[in-house]
Amino acid sequence: MKIIQTTQKPTAEKPCSNSMPTLTFMDTLQKRISQAKNTHMEFNGRYINITTDIIRLSKDILACQINAESGSLEKSGFSAKSKNKGKDIIRILDQRLKEWYESEKITALPSIICRESDKEAEKINMKLPDKVKKEIIDLINEKYINISTLEKSASVISMMNPLKSDNDLIRKINMLGIKKALINDIKKEEPEKFKFLVEHFNKEKIKDENSMTPEELFIYHDIPIVREITGKMISDVYYSIIENIYSILFNESETRKAPDFQAIKREIKNEIENENERQKPHQKQKEKLNKERVTDTDTDTNPDNYKRDIYEDLIRRNFYSEIKAEPYSLKEEREKLFETLDKSLRNESLSDQRATFNPGIKSTSSSSEEELKNLFDILENNHNTSDLSDQRAVLKNK
Repeated sequence: MKIIQTTQKPTAEKPCSNSMPTLTFMDTLQKRISQAKNTHMEFNGRYINITTDIIRLSKDILACQINAESGSLEKSGFSAKSKNKGKDIIRILDQRLKEWYESEKITALPSIICRESDKEAEKINMKLPDKVKKEIIDLINEKYINISTLEKSASVISMMNPLKSDNDLIRKINMLGIKKALINDIKKEEPEKFKFLVEHFNKEKIKDENSMTPEELFIYHDIPIVREITGKMISDVYYSIIENIYSILFNESETRKAPDFQAIKREIKNEIENENERQKPHQKQKEKLNKERVTDTDTDTNPDNYKRDIYEDLIRRNFYSEIKAEPYSLKEEREKLFETLDKSLRNESLSDQRATFNPGIKSTSSSSEEELKNLFDILENNHNTSDLSDQRAVLKNK
């Protein structure tokens, strides 16, 4: 029987086949996926607004893992087509999948906890020692996880690799679009600071911006702080997807339920705030000693670097946008569409139909019949599409 049945082919750089031998443990994981309640997730922020199919991504991760193990077996002399070795291959693949699962179970969580701890510490401009991170992991493990073999020094999540190679997800996130929007906003709201930072990082090759092509200007403006903020927001999406997939694949309801990531995040925030209070007396003493050591000459050694740090911190705080993740209901979205259609049909004219979907656009020439046809086209497209994650974008651009 086919273990993975995706509605579309996985989109990793090296496509993962969805036709695999029957594996007992894979059946267990596949069953967990089929029982998942949240099939889609919506991610909203200032620069990222997308919806993802968590079920498809979960299946693709398993497919990629099996294909990787199959490829490893083939290199070692086994062949999936060999009649004599078929049972051995299935047994070995099943065992390797279990080993991957057990490894990921104890390494993914510490990585998530450490990243969340760093995020909360950065918000209050606090340096977080590794010792404190490990203490937070211990606390979270004791209260919410209870895995004795949790790997506290873990920093890599193997499930992340298929996600970062998923072309559909890459297209939706649209890193280039995020950077362009971010650059435009910084230029508009903080023109002097942005100009200084651009020239600071291009001081060896300062150019006349008016003489540049759009592509050259983008590269010129793509300074470190832009790349940093963009990378953090995209990373927020990837980690949130990992949390949702972890909650599906590692939901051992018979022995252990998936962690409550929202409760874990609240606990981490509380611990970081407590640690900040503990550090305050030492921090004030340290700042006092530093001031005594710094002379006027030291202060003026490189004023541009000091100015750069101040400007980057301001831009970081003002333009980084938290990503809100929540379950996305296709049924509710369709109901909203029909409600909009029903309201439109009650009006004498549908001349403002496009304005309903996008207040910034005013209809000037489309007839009522054309507007109705457009709306039904959207509904028909959604009905025939397995992944409706671009639905809002269709409406927004209509």
